[in-house]
Amino acid sequence: MRSFLSSGSKSNGYDHDAHMLREVPAGSSVLDACVGQAVKLALPGTGTTGYRWEARGCKGLAIERLPAQASSTFGGRAREVFLVTPEHKGDIRLVLLLNAPWRREPVEVREVEFKVR
Repeated sequence: MRSFLSSGSKSNGYDHDAHMLREVPAGSSVLDACVGQAVKLALPGTGTTGYRWEARGCKGLAIERLPAQASSTFGGRAREVFLVTPEHKGDIRLVLLLNAPWRREPVEVREVEFKVR
């Protein structure tokens, strides 16, 4: 099942300090975006388990891992956050893998298709 994530973009004067944080749902999702408009993507944190989210298939996207974002509830787990900026127009697929160094295959895969205009 595909989810749709709205970009909520501004047409002029995008404020790079006011990135909206978007939860990446399990499975595949689609995100409307603009060239140069940075988007923060949040994934479930794994704490100190040794598992970590990795970004793949990033051609056309500038990706920066940000510090984990604390949970808004007491005892909740932090979220792993990526700042993703499309570099050109078109459809760009980002694959996010939850993996650990001792595993051959990821335990979870999430995909985001950027529809960049």
